[in-house]
Amino acid sequence: MKHLPPDSHCLRIIPAVLAVLATAYSPNQAVATERIVELTHGAAPPGSQTQIELRISDLAGFAGGDFRLMFDPAAIALDNAQLALATSGFFIADDLPEPGVFAVSLASVEGLATSGEGAIVTLTVSSLPTAPPGTLVPIVFLLARWYDEDSVRYRLLADNGLFLVGASAPPDEDLVLSVGSNSGVPSQTVYVPLTVSMAEGIAEVSGELEFDLNILESALLVPTSPIGGWQQEIQYSDGRISFDLSGDEGLHGLGPVQLGWFSFRVSPSTPLRSLSPLDLSDAEVRSLRDCPFLCTLRSGVVSVGEEPSAVGNWRLYDSGEPR
Repeated sequence: MKHLPPDSHCLRIIPAVLAVLATAYSPNQAVATERIVELTHGAAPPGSQTQIELRISDLAGFAGGDFRLMFDPAAIALDNAQLALATSGFFIADDLPEPGVFAVSLASVEGLATSGEGAIVTLTVSSLPTAPPGTLVPIVFLLARWYDEDSVRYRLLADNGLFLVGASAPPDEDLVLSVGSNSGVPSQTVYVPLTVSMAEGIAEVSGELEFDLNILESALLVPTSPIGGWQQEIQYSDGRISFDLSGDEGLHGLGPVQLGWFSFRVSPSTPLRSLSPLDLSDAEVRSLRDCPFLCTLRSGVVSVGEEPSAVGNWRLYDSGEPR
């Protein structure tokens, strides 16, 4: 991780003044973009501080932004935000609107002329003295948006960070939304899981799954118990399942979570050794406040002609989860 030193000439203003700027920069339209805001990983032993960065994949035209970060206040504290070298002429303000949430906004009259990746904010993070060494803390974007000098609001894909209570920063790990694979025989039902690699902060998952209707004659998506209280919008058409699963509270945890099971009935007339790709597309993983996370998609496949794995022999119980 590369640290930028705090800029002693940064111009800081109180939140009330920045609120006036935010009004002047209120968006007149929403424009989708593939720019990414990244929170770098960090580490500090119990009772000590370090710095991490908010970095954007392209600085060109950047004239302001609003960011909210969620973290575990029992393990770490986000102490303050300072302007980075590229944004040293901006106005900035930070706040703790509620426990475990850190907000930072910055604004400028003109957009940056510099292009390419760069840091826009440096954050000071403390490991609490009571935090056990080895504690891994996700720092998750609740909100991430930026503005150009014409007051147009742009969408950012957010790459969440990890903070380790210890000596060295944890390695990078991609957030992955995946559809599993399985095998079966004609006239049999085959189950494959829909899984996200890290659950923390996720409150909505949507996408489309395409399959070969000549091989798999019917399909069903059954949400699992971790999202049993979520709203479910699921549509079926020939060879396609469109889904949007959302909840009023985000998931928690650093490990993978199975969000649902796709069940497919293999057509009785399917030749042996047939393969049906399960293509996951147009998928997004979002925070409670609709911030999209940078996410890798992994598709699966159903093969016909082999005895199913243990997953295929599981039964559906009332909870909606194969066991």
